[in-house]
Amino acid sequence: MNPAALAGAVPLWIKLVLGFELAITELFVAWSWSHTVGLAQGRAASLADIAALSLPLALVVLLGGAAIMLSRKGRRDWAALCAIAPWP
Repeated sequence: MNPAALAGAVPLWIKLVLGFELAITELFVAWSWSHTVGLAQGRAASLADIAALSLPLALVVLLGGAAIMLSRKGRRDWAALCAIAPWP
């Protein structure tokens, strides 16, 4: 398949949402990595540390559930977006 034709087939709103999601993911990964490094250096765990290490999993579970729900309702475009959104 021609990549140029495939790129034109993807709606603009999906490209914008994925671009926004990528930026948010990178910021969140940097934040959680700094908390992980602090814990590895022997610092006591705080509420922010627990949130930094557990929120990515919660996001994956939430978006996975949304993808299943949207797929059952026939909204496969939104379901696909929810399914790939947590992938950095």
